[in-house]
Amino acid sequence: MFSSLPRLLLAVLLLLPLATLGQEEIPSNHTVPPTLWQSEDTNARQHHFAVEVATFPSAALAESVRSGLVNMGWGPVYTMKAGDGTKVCLGNFAALGEAEYFARELQVQEVADAKVMTLDAAAKVPEEIAEGPVLPAFLPTPLEGEEPAAKWESVRRELMAYKDTVIVTEANNVEECIAKLDSETDQHLRGPAAAQLVDLLVHDRKHPEAALYLAGKVAREQWPADPETRIRCGEVVADLLYGHRRDWRGAWSATRSLLADPLRDRDGRTRDRLRQVALLIDLVAEDADPAPSWQAIRAALRRTYDGATVDNRRLLAKIELVYMQTFAWEGRWDRVEMLARDVVRRYPQQRPETALSRIYLARSLERKRDWGTALEQLDLLLQMDLPPEGSLTMGFEPLDLKGMARKERERLAGLAAGADE
Repeated sequence: MFSSLPRLLLAVLLLLPLATLGQEEIPSNHTVPPTLWQSEDTNARQHHFAVEVATFPSAALAESVRSGLVNMGWGPVYTMKAGDGTKVCLGNFAALGEAEYFARELQVQEVADAKVMTLDAAAKVPEEIAEGPVLPAFLPTPLEGEEPAAKWESVRRELMAYKDTVIVTEANNVEECIAKLDSETDQHLRGPAAAQLVDLLVHDRKHPEAALYLAGKVAREQWPADPETRIRCGEVVADLLYGHRRDWRGAWSATRSLLADPLRDRDGRTRDRLRQVALLIDLVAEDADPAPSWQAIRAALRRTYDGATVDNRRLLAKIELVYMQTFAWEGRWDRVEMLARDVVRRYPQQRPETALSRIYLARSLERKRDWGTALEQLDLLLQMDLPPEGSLTMGFEPLDLKGMARKERERLAGLAAGADE
């Protein structure tokens, strides 16, 4: 379904320093979308979704299960006739991502082998917002074989190894922070100490599991810190759950919690919405049924763009790149060419966003056998001086744009040589 370029290119655009993507209103700050964004790009049919908990041959058994779920705190839960059987369903969702999140919560908690279903337009179902005893936000979905009780000792070993790789002043700071985390008496110091370590690890892109553990403790307020620090750690958790752990449920849960936080600033909310778009694209990549349409995904991107601040040009560029990539994954390379040329024209040349656009532009020219222009774009990229600051990352792993360009150049040069023969 997707192009030969790695699907994970999407994720590297998201990691910067709702609660749903459904029908929420985002205040405008007069951002003007790029002129090449067309209204038909986002012309998505509206659907509503429910979580199908289970189907039973007996209406009485279905009612019993429904009552049990309500008693556990899930709701709204209702039954629905389905051929000769009766379905037990949860919720009425305008946003597919929210339905998928609740389905995965039921699965992870081993309540039911739930799945998302599309509601018939004529279905009469409750309209209350879905709720239930979901797992705490900023808590990773447990890995198989993971031993939470022993986690701190593992993290501590990682931090001590990290200490040996940094300059003396930073090493002393790391050691002091570890001592505060070890202390049984000064527990109020744990949150600020953990946050300092997280900042160091994020800056150096080292030990993502340790950063995830420490940031999660602060974000969940198990180790209290000031609100700004708590939110900053929450974003680190959301990014690592998405880009490092590849934990769909955990990343969606963390993101919806950040969006619901009244102290979250506008740029932060834009990054959160962009992360949710990435998670929706993951559903397409997984061949989920139902999956969002590309039009629906681009409509979400348009709402994300409209909610961004006009002066954060890098964040706007990232939204544009994801928008462009949706056409690549859809196989509409004529639109990729148009949008990539536009990004290259309007944004600074020594930026990774511009470099990545050149790779997509070169790839789009393959359909026209315009080998000379394609190779020229890649050569321009290879001559660029890309600063390490602000590089595109997946988790803590930086994207090797020049390495990608060299591979793409070799591939296209081979095709060009074959065409000449």
